[in-house]
Amino acid sequence: MLKRLVLLLVAVPVTSYGFILDNVELGVCNLNPSGYVQDVYQSTKIDVDRDLHLSNKTCLTLSYSAENLPFIPDFRISYSKLHLSGSGPASEDFQYKDLEVKKGDPVSSKWDFENFDLTFYYQPANFFNNDYFKTELGLSTMFVSSTFKIENKKYGTFENEDIAAFIPTIHLYLEFQPVYYLSLFTGFEGLSFTEQKRKLFRTGMKYYINSQLYISAGFKYERIKIRDENDTNADLTTRGYFVGAGVLW
Repeated sequence: MLKRLVLLLVAVPVTSYGFILDNVELGVCNLNPSGYVQDVYQSTKIDVDRDLHLSNKTCLTLSYSAENLPFIPDFRISYSKLHLSGSGPASEDFQYKDLEVKKGDPVSSKWDFENFDLTFYYQPANFFNNDYFKTELGLSTMFVSSTFKIENKKYGTFENEDIAAFIPTIHLYLEFQPVYYLSLFTGFEGLSFTEQKRKLFRTGMKYYINSQLYISAGFKYERIKIRDENDTNADLTTRGYFVGAGVLW
């Protein structure tokens, strides 16, 4: 049964548009974080930069997409991992759960993220048989899982919390390929219709080494807002540059 499923996913020609197209892409990015985390029972917002001193960090991304599948829309599965950490003096008094921090206390913190995205989409431009434009329109659901820890180094006390949420969004992607070896793209995910919010914007270019191998580079902006998960509010924005490499077959 498994062998038949694998053959279906990678080798069976379907629809009038051609064969199933698979794409795997691996990337790294350097992101600058900003935002806050907050105990829902406290009024003070703990600033990511001034209080937690979370610094620029590199993230890893991996995605797999399959197009022209029978009976179902095209889909993409993505995974990303981000580790943020830092230390320094707190800029103001704050409390998170049972942890109390006074202005000037030495604080050590870390925030780890693992994000999983599942996106189903259609490509309206395919109906016009063009060779220059690619469009994707669909729905995406992200599962974000994070572990957050703050430690007051002055007293050796700390608090940590696991924060997780499902965030559904609208998915939109546009790509223009004026010549066979170069394409320009931009993508957006947002308009979340739940209490948890996400905005993602990516823009960049792909350079095709040959018909199956390409490299990419560009700019990424993402904002995730989580409300009242394990008595925690979080609002994290990351922005920075990414590079990647992909294979088509």
